[in-house]
Amino acid sequence: MLPIMRIVNSIQRLAAFRRPSCLTIGTFDGVHLGHQEVIKRIVERAADSELMSVVMTFDTHPRSAVGTGGAPPLLTCTAHKLALIKELGVDVCVLVELDENLASMPGRDFVVDVLYKRLRAGGIVVGPRLRFGRGRRGTPALLKRLGEKLGFWVELVDEVFVGGVPVSSTMVRRSILKGNLAAAESLLGRRFSIVGRVVRGRTIGRKLGYRTANINSFDEVVPPTGVYVVEVIVDAEKHPGALNVGSRPTFSCGDFSPPVLEVHILGFNKPIYGKRVEIVFHRRVRDERRFASPKHLSAQIALDIEEVKRYFRGQRGGCSSRGSAATSEIFAAGKRKG
Repeated sequence: MLPIMRIVNSIQRLAAFRRPSCLTIGTFDGVHLGHQEVIKRIVERAADSELMSVVMTFDTHPRSAVGTGGAPPLLTCTAHKLALIKELGVDVCVLVELDENLASMPGRDFVVDVLYKRLRAGGIVVGPRLRFGRGRRGTPALLKRLGEKLGFWVELVDEVFVGGVPVSSTMVRRSILKGNLAAAESLLGRRFSIVGRVVRGRTIGRKLGYRTANINSFDEVVPPTGVYVVEVIVDAEKHPGALNVGSRPTFSCGDFSPPVLEVHILGFNKPIYGKRVEIVFHRRVRDERRFASPKHLSAQIALDIEEVKRYFRGQRGGCSSRGSAATSEIFAAGKRKG
């Protein structure tokens, strides 16, 4: 059974919590191993101290929200991120829309007025890279100084290293964009996945004899073009699939068609237009390429599907990867993609 997590949508209208909290704050894009270490720690410390475990995170990347530019593409849309945080057992997630007023608040005022008075921080757990407040001048050292004055404790969690390199959203992003799924998995602690909505396409797959679902991805980082072995999570059920990321070169007139995500779900024939799904990436099969005719492409798709079947036959228990089972529930609660 999935844990229950309350979602608070606005810090500006938030009344002070009734119970003291053990909290952390950050963007948490991707919810990678480093993020997980911090979040798991607040859950542990909250349980030990009979406090609420609280994660305060941002609806969009801070650099995008305040218009400073240079915001990276997001690994996880808001709903995807919330689902991953929920799976870690958090009691409350405060989802912040970072505006100019909040971004310009001095670090000290942010700690006193928001973390201490509104969120009733009894303890704060953060990583060493945390920066907050106007000009990003707020640091863990500032938190500790204010904690000594106001009466809350601060714990600093060490960075997590994989292969001698500190885990970061930037490293995960680079791995995925290079097509290195194994590296991304080692940094995330789970297989990389995207969430999106099934939309109507050109029905090319059906004409070739293979029904496909076109995915409008809400997450902004997608692996390079090619064919992939994937799992498709629909209504919390997992199904094997063959996913093509690319521009359908056999049918496009040029090389500038926008990339599409098109998945054939093996043994699945239910109508799912408009549904939100999660695509879990397992392995890359081949490059996308232009075929001499639709008939040649259809023959290759048959080979791709056989490769997917062989792959999952080699996996004990079939589809078993860890996906964000809570994602559909978060979406159902009306979260926008962020």
